[in-house]
Amino acid sequence: MKNTPLLWIAAVLFAITCLAAPASAQSILHNSGDPLDVDGNGFVQPLDALLIINHLELASPQSFAAQPLADTKPLFLDTNDDSRLSPLDALLVINHLAIVPTPEPSTLISAGLGGTMLVAYAIRRRRAKA
Repeated sequence: MKNTPLLWIAAVLFAITCLAAPASAQSILHNSGDPLDVDGNGFVQPLDALLIINHLELASPQSFAAQPLADTKPLFLDTNDDSRLSPLDALLVINHLAIVPTPEPSTLISAGLGGTMLVAYAIRRRRAKA
């Protein structure tokens, strides 16, 4: 194929155009403090990827032209700040979770309750022997 170098150049230019964030304005649905924290709770968790996937299911990749509803907590679905909801947004969160595993809060709570119950059991057992 004679046009192979041209195809590569076109593919690279297309990728740069699609992935480059707009320099002028930042999306209101992008968390500038922690781009991968979709729900804004301060942690990057599997729930963040799930929220993006659920919104992708509702509609095809779309531009964020509409404002979030006033009565709902805003979700920062645009993780790469390209003003579009796309599978890449979810993939960025999933890749981060694969590299830096973060325990769910429910796991931490269960571990805390389990430790407390273990200490209470040990104290009762000591008192019963004494």
